[in-house]
Parts: sequence; structure tokens; C-alpha cells
Amino acid sequence: MAIVAADYIKPAKKLGLNTTPTVVGPEAASETFKKGAVLVPSAGYLSEAGADPTNILGVALEDGNNGAAGANEIGYCPALPGQVFEGVIGAASAIAQTDLFTKYGLAQDGGTGVWYIDTSETTTVSVVIIGFKDPVGTTNGKVYFVFIADGRFID
Repeated sequence: MAIVAADYIKPAKKLGLNTTPTVVGPEAASETFKKGAVLVPSAGYLSEAGADPTNILGVALEDGNNGAAGANEIGYCPALPGQVFEGVIGAASAIAQTDLFTKYGLAQDGGTGVWYIDTSETTTVSVVIIGFKDPVGTTNGKVYFVFIADGRFID
């Protein structure tokens, strides 16, 4: 099963929070990211992360606007300790029981632009899987994860 646009990262559950936090911030110039993109701070603006991101500010709740720096504000869900996100195991990987409570990195699908949990990245890690939405054995299955302290911009 291939990664599709509907597989974008999204807020899922809250650990001790009453509502899903949402924040708006100024978008960097020429940003064409899709909803669910991993965002990092860049000179006072929100920008889509590069490969193997750390310093993650949050996840985009809408598509980028491809405008001038600061011309648009973009909504995002901050990568806070109590916020659980839903995403897919990517690169044609299947969910394994050993993925539970394991730290992984994030990567972006070259075809769809969708961000996914990269189970082959165990060096530059930014998330930990805390639950399964889909059953073990599902290729590109959905999982629940949180951003770890080493991967978050916000402590």
C-alpha cells in the first residue's frame, strides 16, 4: 500500500489536555508544504523541515500559501509533550510489535510530500511510537506517536 495524501500527520489524542492546541504563526517565503507537514522555526517564520528534522515546532494544520515572508499566517498544532499525533509507518514498512515504544526519525514521501515515521532512521530520532491505530503487520499502517524532547523545539 502506497502513502497517499490522506495519510498526513494529524493531531490524534491528548494526554492531560482538554483540547487540541492550535497556534498561528508567520509563514516563511515561498512555502508550498501540505497539511501535516513538519514545521520548524526559521528566522522568525514557520518553514517546512528538511531531512531528518529535529527542532520541530509543530505540524501544519493547512497547506502553505507560497507567498512572501510574513504575508500569511499558518495554523499549526505545536509539538507539545501532552499532544499525541497520528501518522503512518512509511517506506513500504509494516507495523511490527517491536515498533511500540521505539524512537524513530521522520521522512517525507517524494511522491506525495506526506511526512511519515521512518523506521529505518534510528540515529536522528524525533518521535516515539506509543500505540497502534492499525493492526500489527499493516504496511504503511497508522500509529500514534509523540515528539520526544530531543526532537522538539518547545521543551
